[in-house]
Amino acid sequence: LLRNLFAEGALSAGVVPLYAQVRAEKGDAESWKFVSRLATALCLGLGGIALWGILWADPLVGLLGLSGDQRRMTVAMSQIFWPFLPLVALAALGMGVLHARGRFFATSLALSLFNLTSIVAAFTLCPWGAWLWGWPPIYGMAVGGLLGGLIQCLVLLPALRKEGFHWRAHWPLWDPGLKRTLWMMVIGTLGLASTQVGVLVNTVWAAGLQEGAASWLNYAFRLVQFPLGLFGVALSTLTLTRVAQEVAGGGFSQASATVRGGLRWAIVLTVPSAMGLILLALPLVSVIYEHGQFREEDSYFTALALMGYAVGLTAYAGVKILAPVFYSLGQARTVMITSGAAIFLNIALCFLPLGFVGLALATSISSLANFFVLLWFIRRSLKQIDFKDLLQCLLLTLGASLIMAIFVYFCLRGMGIELFHPIPLTSAWVKANFSTRALFLFGALVVGIVTYGGAAKLLGLQEIAQVQEVVWKRLRNRKV
Repeated sequence: LLRNLFAEGALSAGVVPLYAQVRAEKGDAESWKFVSRLATALCLGLGGIALWGILWADPLVGLLGLSGDQRRMTVAMSQIFWPFLPLVALAALGMGVLHARGRFFATSLALSLFNLTSIVAAFTLCPWGAWLWGWPPIYGMAVGGLLGGLIQCLVLLPALRKEGFHWRAHWPLWDPGLKRTLWMMVIGTLGLASTQVGVLVNTVWAAGLQEGAASWLNYAFRLVQFPLGLFGVALSTLTLTRVAQEVAGGGFSQASATVRGGLRWAIVLTVPSAMGLILLALPLVSVIYEHGQFREEDSYFTALALMGYAVGLTAYAGVKILAPVFYSLGQARTVMITSGAAIFLNIALCFLPLGFVGLALATSISSLANFFVLLWFIRRSLKQIDFKDLLQCLLLTLGASLIMAIFVYFCLRGMGIELFHPIPLTSAWVKANFSTRALFLFGALVVGIVTYGGAAKLLGLQEIAQVQEVVWKRLRNRKV
């Protein structure tokens, strides 16, 4: 939660616009001093928070209501993992600077190695720790995550040095630029917190509804985070980097075109993804989660929660794109106010008697409201954005997605799966083994992707035509 709120989104939103401005106005030397001061402040501030977290781990874990061995193990793992916070913040700083300088390979490699390290830890550190020191195997995951954070930082250093960065403890530490950055981080945290806080509210609220509801919601939102991380975060990073450079250079017309392009891509990629998550919710949850203690009824309820969250997927991505743009324009308070209003709306909607599915829908509805309000405000600042073009893109994307939905729906019918209904015990899906289910799910995904791509091209969506052109070009080059 701290990483999502303070380290990654808020830090990037605060650093990239100000770094681009300092570099444009004062040159590389002063911009690297700015980075050094900020890195020093992060080490001191977040290092202190991490130390506090280690010392006060037990009362913090007590807030979760755990006791006995669960509490003892959770305290130990949190103490191992607390130093991850300053590490991931420094990594986010390095990524933001590299993005502002148009360097993306090192950041992609760093994120990949972090994930790879965490995965490898499951097969190495977990059994080795249990064998050598008698640790519970799960401790290896905490150590692996911490090592992943360290590797993520170290991988970025060569790229930063190649660009000209050499860390120096420049004093005085509290210069005006650093103060402004930290203030932007505080506002950015509040501005980007609506979805995270909404999910947290859902978890707490669901605990009082029925047994398992909080888990169903958490499992469902993790699946929504996959396309959100794949498309939303990438588009947000590219849009923020370009807009920050264009605004620093006074190119507001170019910034408008960049924002419009980012929103078009978000629509084209996330609307069919949301439709796919809704249609394939049950088989997707079943294949990924339905093992061990996770039963068929858990799959059904998690699928319902996934449908509720998927409704807001495009809005989640849209907010990630638009919110940092306001920081580049010096209008961070706007995002803070709209985010706060979205949180209050989410809480108010939780009172509706719709069960745990209503909680997921509350997050989606509040995110949609937040997105449309931000769109209205951005139109006042970047008047050159063509909203008719965005509306046309949305309608064409919905048309292509509906055509895709028809084909996928008949695939589901073939396996005995009906939307919003539990799978009957006599269906082919229930009788199938894991391999058959995975193969069917893969086939349905291929049908959906191919159908959407073909329908989108026929309807004239330029983004799909660009993707297909790149794919065909690479295939032709391989043949040659």
